[in-house]
Amino acid sequence: MLTGLDSRFFALANSPQGFELWVTEGTAASTRRVKRLSNQLSGRAERHAFMFKDRVFFSFPTPVSELSSEEPGYELWVTDGTTTGTQKLAKFPTGTVEGFTVFRDRLFFSGGGADGQELWSSDGTPQGTKQVVDLAPGSQLIAPPCLPPSPQNPTPNCPPPFEQQHSSAPQELAAQGDWLYFVAWGLPGGRSLYRTDGTGQGTERIKRFQTDSLQFQHLFKLNQNLIVLIEVLPKESEAQTGASRLQIWSLP
Repeated sequence: MLTGLDSRFFALANSPQGFELWVTEGTAASTRRVKRLSNQLSGRAERHAFMFKDRVFFSFPTPVSELSSEEPGYELWVTDGTTTGTQKLAKFPTGTVEGFTVFRDRLFFSGGGADGQELWSSDGTPQGTKQVVDLAPGSQLIAPPCLPPSPQNPTPNCPPPFEQQHSSAPQELAAQGDWLYFVAWGLPGGRSLYRTDGTGQGTERIKRFQTDSLQFQHLFKLNQNLIVLIEVLPKESEAQTGASRLQIWSLP
């Protein structure tokens, strides 16, 4: 199930023909297929949806055949409840698509693109769906663990190394005044609080929180302020006796 729009409710479903978007108003007569999204069935139930400008933006893992070498990734779609008004906005080869937040008449979110998990935005068209900034450029070479030898295969099976893009992994997106705030989880040196005016040039770090013992909890509005609630975990030497501590930060 996705979400409702007016008197209609949307759902994603498998059928003998593939993976499809359906809509209903609560009766058998009003239940119909809106559009087939893929000829492949989907075996994963993760999905995110958000209503914006009388349309539903939704993401889901890409349905991929078991015989395909294609990475599953995620897809971002938008629908107004009609076949012609349902279209794919972008495909993301890695990571997820989540954290939908409206800012300056655009939809911002965290998406796993070619540069890793970074900040994206969309105006509801494929041409207007793009990455805002790459806060963690570069990549690293990952060597998967070797499979131990077996009677059938006496030599270890070592998959080839692969390149993994660095990611800032933005989370907790929150619009406040002229800025969109978010937490970058994946940067070296600690998690950091950022803000952006919606452009790459207008994206800046507000504060770096030194981290091994830090976990962000939530960003939320209180009156005219933005509240950052974080949890500081006890150090390893205090793990048995110490307790985590909450800190509250405020941004005007």
